[in-house]
Amino acid sequence: MKMLFIKFIAVAYFILISLPITLFVYLSLYLITLIIYIKKKKQMKIKAINKIYQTKVNRAVEWLMKYNEYNRQRDIADDYDNTKEYNRLNKLCESSFDKYLTIVDELPKREKNNIENSTLY
Repeated sequence: MKMLFIKFIAVAYFILISLPITLFVYLSLYLITLIIYIKKKKQMKIKAINKIYQTKVNRAVEWLMKYNEYNRQRDIADDYDNTKEYNRLNKLCESSFDKYLTIVDELPKREKNNIENSTLY
């Protein structure tokens, strides 16, 4: 699995080199953020205070991580004045944060505080 991922990165980077410079910069930044997202997804786990709520905490953390990634990509699109991509990512940000809020509303206050005090929030 790890070797396949390294081959994917090498092929993607080789394709990026042959593109015009502005597209190269944009896609390389996107590729870097994708790599960071994959690494953080494997690392970030928040343990629930009460084991009963662990699945809901995991789902809330997953949607919060998606929101953070969409927000990072939205900032990149804003830097390059790409309004079409910005609007698409803005909708994704709104929907992912709404889903996060609906899941968090089902959790007790101490579990909410546990998530909000993490490095993700």
